Amino acid sequence: MSIQYYEASQNSELYTKPVFLYYACMWLAVAEFLFKGTGDVSLDRARGENKHHGLEFVIDSSKFTYDALEFAEKLRAKPMISSGRYKGTFELWRQTARKMPLCGDFTEVFGMGNATGVRPLFHSEDRPPIPLESTGTSLIDCWGRIPFMVRPLTDCGWISDFLRTTITAISGGVENYITTSIMVHPCDPAKEIEFTERFLFDPNDIENINFTKFPSGFSLQTKSPKVGLGLRRFDHRGAVEFPDGCNYGDQVWMYNGAIEYTEFENIYISLYILSNLSRYYPDFWIDHTTNHTLFSDLCDQFLSESAESIARLAYSELSRTYHFR
Repeated sequence: MSIQYYEASQNSELYTKPVFLYYACMWLAVAEFLFKGTGDVSLDRARGENKHHGLEFVIDSSKFTYDALEFAEKLRAKPMISSGRYKGTFELWRQTARKMPLCGDFTEVFGMGNATGVRPLFHSEDRPPIPLESTGTSLIDCWGRIPFMVRPLTDCGWISDFLRTTITAISGGVENYITTSIMVHPCDPAKEIEFTERFLFDPNDIENINFTKFPSGFSLQTKSPKVGLGLRRFDHRGAVEFPDGCNYGDQVWMYNGAIEYTEFENIYISLYILSNLSRYYPDFWIDHTTNHTLFSDLCDQFLSESAESIARLAYSELSRTYHFR
């Protein structure tokens, strides 16, 4: 069914596209929890105890505005909570969801030669993302946690909490260690200072950590014992604990804070919000789209990018192989 909704979205205009893409995304989420979950998350159980989207749409409808960022801040999604319990399709998906690994160039040294390829270098803890707060989250907050929306929002004056980094690792040789390098690209000086304070390490590991400051940006190099296939785990057991992030292009975009919500989750919630806006507040939606406002331009960019992203991220989950652009 997801394919049919996706195809319908590609043949529709902006007026109805959010609805089709939301249902395409929702059915991918259903496929994920059916694939990874137990019998407790079957469709029969879902119809009995979770016959709800799992999200509720909230909007301050008394204050319509053409200001793109302000309007996106007014649009929110709250979790469906009944008798103190989170319920619905979104919650079933969240319970089986996991963060994607962080990938980078990995070099294995073999005697006089070496081999380099892209591999997962860090894995997250084996737990679902935290539940949404009861007050929910806004569309602008979701967009701000999606890498492909950083540039459009920055052009509008939004200050992103993402920092671009490049992560590489080398393993093998005489010492049976993995040396991991995190290069933080030039960014706002204030953000850089705040970002460095989020790196934590055990004082006993000080000899295994090297910090180099550049005129703009910095690099952090850590050395840790080789584990398993040479992959260090991102579950705070290594030499250093650092902010979360996700792959985008050939870089890792690290979030200057706790990015507990996954990329798929932020897209999922954003599509839910826009689908409800277009269905239940058509006067607001049509006003923006027909006048080609900045808000409608941001929505158009988001919808165009999210169509590929939800398919790629869901395929990664179902194939158990991480695919990133």
